[in-house]
Amino acid sequence: MHRCDLSSQGTIDRQRPALSPSRFRGDSPTTSFSSHDVAQTNKSELLRHCVPSSKVKIPEREAADRYLEASKHMRPNFVLFHRSTFQHVYEELWRAATATATATTTELGRGAGADSDAKQTYISVGWLGCLCMSFIFGCRSLPPTNQTLDIQRRYYAEMMELPQLPVTLSLPNVCALMLLSLYSNNTNNRTAAWPYHGAACRLAAALGMYRQDVSGSFHPITRELRKRVWWTLYSYEQNLCCSLGRPSAIDDQEVNVDYPDEHVYACDPGQPMGIAGQLAKLWHLVGCIRRDVYNPVHCPATRYHQAVQYLQRLIDWREALPPDLQPTPYPAPPDHRQQHEEEHRKSWRSVMSLHIVYQCALGLLSKRSLLREVELSRVCLTSAMRAVGLFVKLWHGDAFNTIC
Repeated sequence: MHRCDLSSQGTIDRQRPALSPSRFRGDSPTTSFSSHDVAQTNKSELLRHCVPSSKVKIPEREAADRYLEASKHMRPNFVLFHRSTFQHVYEELWRAATATATATTTELGRGAGADSDAKQTYISVGWLGCLCMSFIFGCRSLPPTNQTLDIQRRYYAEMMELPQLPVTLSLPNVCALMLLSLYSNNTNNRTAAWPYHGAACRLAAALGMYRQDVSGSFHPITRELRKRVWWTLYSYEQNLCCSLGRPSAIDDQEVNVDYPDEHVYACDPGQPMGIAGQLAKLWHLVGCIRRDVYNPVHCPATRYHQAVQYLQRLIDWREALPPDLQPTPYPAPPDHRQQHEEEHRKSWRSVMSLHIVYQCALGLLSKRSLLREVELSRVCLTSAMRAVGLFVKLWHGDAFNTIC
């Protein structure tokens, strides 16, 4: 029996006689093994966590780049990747595919009897799943055509065939399952979205992403990325629980990981500074409201006093926001070049989305008292009207994104 260690990156290292443990990591997008290495390794075990690059089906480079570029419309709302890191992984996948094609051509030139010890590259299942889902969301962001619809069907089928996605402990696997849940939810398949996200929550808990002390030994970038993914997972979990009326798989009392710190790095240049941490705080409040105010064992009198206390906490959160995170009309950017226009729209949309979540939190808090308590009823109606007003502003500002 081989020993399984949980590495500092939250991945499984399996020690093999011919392989260093660091060469087989779930968080690494690509891993190279020679035929001699594979012969001394349990190949079926290897294929549980990786896919040979020769079997990875990627669209033509020009089309793949276009789909990936279009998928960036999703990332400001669903932060799972560090932009430059994800691009580096994408380029590495292409280099692996090119190297595999070149090696195959060389072996064919040598003849069938040639004994080659060329290295075969294996792609992490989690990273491949993230790439497939990025292609799918990119196609959904583009005008619908037969080609984009075919790409969505093809790569969804590829996702369904990936081995061991829900059971391998790695950060990319958590991200892939979250993207699969988001896609299911956005295509009106909430029955599938719930268990996919539940699996992502279990993997994240097994990786210790909810604990601050577990991340102390990580590189600062890795530590920050784990926090970003955790709070994105937490936010989406609360969103699903509120919309479906189901209990959460996350116990807030056991969560002590810090909120995201954008001074370490910014996931997207179009995001205003500090918004990730404020959004995480707001969703944390939503989780507390859902857990306490809607607790079935609390009596009505206790519930009312709790609602008033949470109302004050929401108001305090709103008043503590810096000026850059206050809602504004959509003004013209200082520079009218296309790149600045796009970044300006992203920043403005992120701020407006933050305040939509705030108004929805007020509605969640007060709707149970509608027509029962005058003040809370007024809060409920006012928050609903203001949320609609913010959606209308997004529509007029051409920033109403229905993909994510």
